[in-house]
Parts: sequence; structure tokens; C-alpha cells
Amino acid sequence: MGTYRQTHRRLLPFIATQTNASDWIFNCNIKYITKAYGDKTFNYRYNMGPTWHSMDLFLTFVDMDVTFLGHEFNVHLPHSDEWHSYLVSFVKYGDPNREREPNTPAWYYAGKGMQYVELTWDGIKAEKKDEQIDERMCSFWQRAGYSSIRWQYNFDKVVNGMRNAESKEYAD
Repeated sequence: MGTYRQTHRRLLPFIATQTNASDWIFNCNIKYITKAYGDKTFNYRYNMGPTWHSMDLFLTFVDMDVTFLGHEFNVHLPHSDEWHSYLVSFVKYGDPNREREPNTPAWYYAGKGMQYVELTWDGIKAEKKDEQIDERMCSFWQRAGYSSIRWQYNFDKVVNGMRNAESKEYAD
């Protein structure tokens, strides 16, 4: 049976992969899309954890009907009315602020500071700057000095190497 330190050491490649994937797929692309539109985008961060990619769709589109122990419940996620007011206002006017719910923060263009609103369990918060964007990593992805085929090969090699190492460890 492995110790915490051995387990933690085995997870490090996955944590690094998750961080790189987050930069590659989300953070850096958001930065470059914002830049491509002259810093005139409305950015947000969904932070109603636990969460994973596309969880914001529940807040956007779904009141969930849940059956538990034979009883049916309708789950209305908190702050969905406020969120819908931003979205409807944006669709109608191109401005999420025009018909937003009272007592919600103004949602400004991202601008060069990469401002955004954050959706949390406590409400919708106006944030100043996106601190998750790592300029150094984003410049790497922007240069495209990599090959997706090489990346996939190396990733497969790492995963297979870890599988082989685990099977040897359990054989001992």
C-alpha cells in the first residue's frame, strides 16, 4: 500500500496537465479572443464548485427536477435570475447591463485588464483583473511552437510509463 507522499508524487503529472490544459483550452484562448475583439468582450468565471467544464450551463438553462427517496423537488440554482437578466439584456441590446436585476454589479468590457464577473454561491461579484492568466504560458501557446502530434505522443508515453510503473509496484 502506498503512502501519501507516493500518491501525491504520482498525481503531480496530472495536476501539471490540468493546469496546462486549463491555460491551453480556456485562460489563454479567452485572452486572445478578447484581444481579437478589441478588448470589448464580456468575460465571466463560473465559480460555484465543485465544478468542471460546462457546469455553467446548469445555471444558464436548467431548473433541475430531482427525485430523492420518492419525493420530487425542483432545484432552482441561486442567482440564476440575476444571471438570466444579464444574458437576456445582452441578447436584446448587446449590453448585459441595460436590463440587469437591481443590486447586481455592472458588467464591464474585459479590457486590457481582463476584467470579469464571477458567479459564486454567494452571488455575482465584479472582479478587477483575471489573475489566472499566466502571460508566460499564454505567449507559449500563442507562438504555437509545439506539435499536437508530438504532445499526444509524449502524453501517451507518460501515461503508459506510469501504468507500467504501477503494475511493477503492485507486483512487488
